[in-house]
Amino acid sequence: VSDCPGGFIIDVGDHFRRHLFASTRTDDFLKDVRRLAAENLGVIVPITKEAATLDEFARTRLGLCSRDDQITSYAEFKVQKYSRRHEQPVRRLLCLSETCLVERDPATYAVVCATPLEQIVCLVRLEKDPQQFVVEYMNAEGRVYSAAERDLIIASLVDGIRAAGNEQVSLRKLLGCLLNSTSFVQTVISTLLHIMVSGTFKG
Repeated sequence: VSDCPGGFIIDVGDHFRRHLFASTRTDDFLKDVRRLAAENLGVIVPITKEAATLDEFARTRLGLCSRDDQITSYAEFKVQKYSRRHEQPVRRLLCLSETCLVERDPATYAVVCATPLEQIVCLVRLEKDPQQFVVEYMNAEGRVYSAAERDLIIASLVDGIRAAGNEQVSLRKLLGCLLNSTSFVQTVISTLLHIMVSGTFKG
């Protein structure tokens, strides 16, 4: 990053979500990343020779979901999100655009994250909790939410996802409930992955 001393950007995931870091030993860090990736994973991590600026990062930080038309929503829902980053659920606006599922901070309306609808593989409804549900993605990541109008949100998401061309999305049930603890959320997400593979429950 040309206007940030020691700054560098890492693109993550299939939709190239961007993360900005800075270090006094950037070159050494990047060399170690490439070496460890090659030795342990057999993966070659490419490094572009083109420099970026902070303004460019701000405009493209959402990767393939950075364009205005991709984050302009036609439906928005108030939810609580459970995350390893927060001890307690945080308030979010879950927004549905023509191509992406977008999370916004309700206080500032700033975009927190955005993911293409084509990458959603499963919506999971918790049977013993009438408000909680999980959105599962192709990369096995699961995001846990709760809302009073859960079933309406799920129905809207299914319609929007399929309208975007993703006909493979499925709806499943989990015969349990989620707690606020991070460890329990992680356990449930692991359980959901098992359900997706085994097809134990049908939605």
